[in-house]
Amino acid sequence: MPVVGWGDYAPEPFGTSCTLDWWLAQASVSGQSFVMCILFFCLIFPTGIIVFSYVMIIFKVKSSAKEVSHFDTRNKNNHTLEMKLTKVAMLICAGFLIAWIPYAVVSVISAFGEPDSVPIPVSVVPTLLA
Repeated sequence: MPVVGWGDYAPEPFGTSCTLDWWLAQASVSGQSFVMCILFFCLIFPTGIIVFSYVMIIFKVKSSAKEVSHFDTRNKNNHTLEMKLTKVAMLICAGFLIAWIPYAVVSVISAFGEPDSVPIPVSVVPTLLA
């Protein structure tokens, strides 16, 4: 979108990488709408899809285990393995959220807060975590 003039890129406050221009967002409605769209389409929407998908997978694994257990007791080990794999996938998703939510919070505060509302040393930590 920055290619067509909606939003922009700029160096991070600490100068080691490049990011969306949060300070431009403070000055214009167009910049703020760009930040909100990025937040929705790159964090909230994918997170919702991930959570919904894994909840449905867990329900399906539980229901199929109940159905199969009526016919064959040897499949109990398979069910345990499936549940462990599901838990690992959920931990990966949790790691994604733990890494990106602090960055999203700092970004929104930078875009909609007062200029210099986030001190540079504070903005470094979420960036490195993400």
